[in-house]
Amino acid sequence: MTHKIINAISSRNVPCWGSRKKYIAVHYLGVAGQAHDLASDGCGAHFYIYWDGTIYQRCSLDAVPWAVGTAGYYTQKPPEARNSNTISIEMCCKCDGNAASAEDKKWYFTKETQDACAWLVAGLRHDLGIPSVNVLCHYDIVNKTCRAPYVHNNGYKTSWTWATFKQRAEEYFSAGQKLELKPGMKVKLTQDIAIRDEV
Repeated sequence: MTHKIINAISSRNVPCWGSRKKYIAVHYLGVAGQAHDLASDGCGAHFYIYWDGTIYQRCSLDAVPWAVGTAGYYTQKPPEARNSNTISIEMCCKCDGNAASAEDKKWYFTKETQDACAWLVAGLRHDLGIPSVNVLCHYDIVNKTCRAPYVHNNGYKTSWTWATFKQRAEEYFSAGQKLELKPGMKVKLTQDIAIRDEV
């Protein structure tokens, strides 16, 4: 299956640009809704995936949004994934319980969101030479209940388990999934880039 990447790249609110990416971090949006922008303080991700599986690329791959750091609050875990060497993907989610609490067990992803994320992860791995072991969830990097449906790992509603997600991503990878992103999607072209197209 092929998914669509909407190029919503802008340098607005990107804190800085960094080094070669070695990790991929999977997040959940943390609110029951859909969005694809960086916060004014630079917090956010490179990609956002909506409920219908549409993928938005918010910043070029060399951008460094604040996504996997400790924020002065969380505890860093191994491995040595950092904002500067990690591609972050936010999965938009839903919640049937208390959406103000990451500890609620009723957070879930749509099947479309998960499949698109697995497809994207496989393509990024091929394009950037990232091994499967370096595909992590935010919770693997710091002690934050991020991508709650996979931290709780209870398969609520349409959510897969983390193992199922990794297996699906590996299937796409084994099938040779590549993204072949355009130059402006890989490296920032100008300080004010604001491209709107699709690949």
